[in-house]
Amino acid sequence: MPLFSGAIQLFKKLREYEILLFGLFLVALPLIVVGIYNHPAASDYFYQMAAIREQGYFGALNWFYNTNMGRFFTLWILFFYFQSLGFLGFKIIAPILIALLVATVYILTRTVIPKTVSRTSAITLTCTIMILYLGYMPSIMEGLFWTAGSLMYQVAAIMLLLFLFFLIAEKRTSKKSIKFLLRAITMIVLLLTVWSHEIVMIFALFLLASSCIYSFFKKKVIDTYYLALLFVGILASIPVIFAPGILMRQMRNQHIYDFTFTGIQTILYTGRELFSWIFSPALLLFTALWTPLCIEIKKHTKITVQIIANPLLCALLMLGMLLFSHAVSFWNIGFSPLRLQNILFLFFLLLWFYTSFTVVSMLVDRKSTILEAITKALLYRGVMSTLCIIAVLISLRSSHAIVAIRDLASGIAYRFDQELLARYEVIESAPKDQILVVEPLYNYPTSLFFGDITQDEKNWLNDYYARYFGIKGIKINSASAPPLPIVFKKTQF
Repeated sequence: MPLFSGAIQLFKKLREYEILLFGLFLVALPLIVVGIYNHPAASDYFYQMAAIREQGYFGALNWFYNTNMGRFFTLWILFFYFQSLGFLGFKIIAPILIALLVATVYILTRTVIPKTVSRTSAITLTCTIMILYLGYMPSIMEGLFWTAGSLMYQVAAIMLLLFLFFLIAEKRTSKKSIKFLLRAITMIVLLLTVWSHEIVMIFALFLLASSCIYSFFKKKVIDTYYLALLFVGILASIPVIFAPGILMRQMRNQHIYDFTFTGIQTILYTGRELFSWIFSPALLLFTALWTPLCIEIKKHTKITVQIIANPLLCALLMLGMLLFSHAVSFWNIGFSPLRLQNILFLFFLLLWFYTSFTVVSMLVDRKSTILEAITKALLYRGVMSTLCIIAVLISLRSSHAIVAIRDLASGIAYRFDQELLARYEVIESAPKDQILVVEPLYNYPTSLFFGDITQDEKNWLNDYYARYFGIKGIKINSASAPPLPIVFKKTQF
């Protein structure tokens, strides 16, 4: 009891952003620790073979461009990562991505929030977004541990956030020398964003086109800088849009050119996601905690209800982002992968809290008595700190951190690691001119397992697995193979 009461007293002395920093630590730590037992998924060997063992960087880029996709920058990052770190890269991918995401979200929020507001506001918002994102992204396995997918999609999301950061930073800079440097950097970041992923490419071009249209009709001027960025972005997108690999992927889609299927699935997916995300206790509680900070930020900015601050337009932008992304995905490949939903969830969180700010700003302008009463209640002594603790606990209750802790505490992650290490030893000592039969995996950690080789040595996963290790072929023992788990499982938000 003395220990418990002492802990309560300690938390009462902590400020809100310190509680949220501790909450982010609690969410991230189990994910980082369980990553120690991570291994390449069977499909990772596909990328390693294409990039390292057979064709090299430029040959692999050319091969992927003609058969699969035109994501030049993220593919180069993926190949470089595999080449530089090897198997170690699979162990440390989680802390690398978490650190990059936290840093990128922070510098973006710190740039959006006026400098006259304490930086603790940016820390609070960053921790809030990252607690929710790391805890409840649709698939933590595809978001952090399946290296080929996580690097490609998370890096694409990071590039879009960096592009937004440089756009805002350039607008707020008055010194010509710094402005010129920021414009040059923004141009480079735009190119890398366009060549990262098709969805973020379209988001970036849409943002630039909207800004040009708004400037022309509202301010009666043409923003030549944004127009130049849009022109360069469109030119850079041409080889991506018309990549032969994208056309080949479309041809493998059994619902190609099916407007009915695309429309129905898009609406269903978007509606289901929005309902589960918006009406979650964790998000609603964190949104309430965000309200007093919104009022503080409003006092230090001259923002008015215009296109960038209109709650309805912000909500429509959020809805349009989800609808369009799912429509493109269903149209091209026939489904919406969880790794895409991961980055959409990140963009949703950013837009959600920005939309919340526009709503609060509008209510402040209208001198809402309800908002004033809510704010007074939240700012009452100890209320904010207590709600922060409750929000963190609710977020942890069913988050990916709990799943990772279960994988660690039950020993499944450790046994998964040992089974694969034993398999590697068998492969290394086996004759290179024979088809090797190996034992299947019996332990499937929910956080880490993405897929394994099959009982068919001619399967493409088995083929690249064997080619990576330099053997004739490989398959798992069908007599002792247990049923594979359903690995594409969402955490309840």
